[in-house]
Amino acid sequence: MKIAINCECLIMQKTLEIFLKDYLVNEEEADFILSDINKKSNKRVFYIGDDSPYLTLPFSKKDLLYALEEFDFIVKDSNLKENLEDKISLLVDEFKSKLIKLVKEHYE
Repeated sequence: MKIAINCECLIMQKTLEIFLKDYLVNEEEADFILSDINKKSNKRVFYIGDDSPYLTLPFSKKDLLYALEEFDFIVKDSNLKENLEDKISLLVDEFKSKLIKLVKEHYE
């Protein structure tokens, strides 16, 4: 699990950095971003706040790690599904083009 932290609250930022020091990387390398602001990003965002579906304040280190592991599993599972869908789509397109080519050759 590789995590980047981007928080407005400096206390939250430093606390998360201490709790998650073994998982921290920059945003480009991260599996997802941990933030106290609900913002758009190219990466998935684990939002911490009062209206967060993942983790609300206050929380313990144990609560945080459990929620992050669950979120990481969901992110990786959805990536696997997307890869499988891409492979299936590629195979279907390849089959379609070969079939069209075969039919054209037969009728020419």
